[in-house]
Amino acid sequence: MQNRSNKAVTFEVEFLDTFFREDEVRMESLMNIAGPYRITLETNTKKAIHFKGLLELSGLPNHIEGGTSNGIHVKLLDEETARIL
Repeated sequence: MQNRSNKAVTFEVEFLDTFFREDEVRMESLMNIAGPYRITLETNTKKAIHFKGLLELSGLPNHIEGGTSNGIHVKLLDEETARIL
């Protein structure tokens, strides 16, 4: 992430499921269970963001049991706007 403005920026990250499969198994959006993820980028800075953690899914129906993802879609939200990447 890069903030090119002269003001610090704080936003929340929400993970979106890339594909909606026929069996409606949630994948990437399960990361939201450990959230919300709030990130602040100081003025004119560039920062790599890494999310790492264990999720307790035993009580959730229709969740994935293993696998990998790439090309993950996220929504960045601040008080006024939202952007999907």
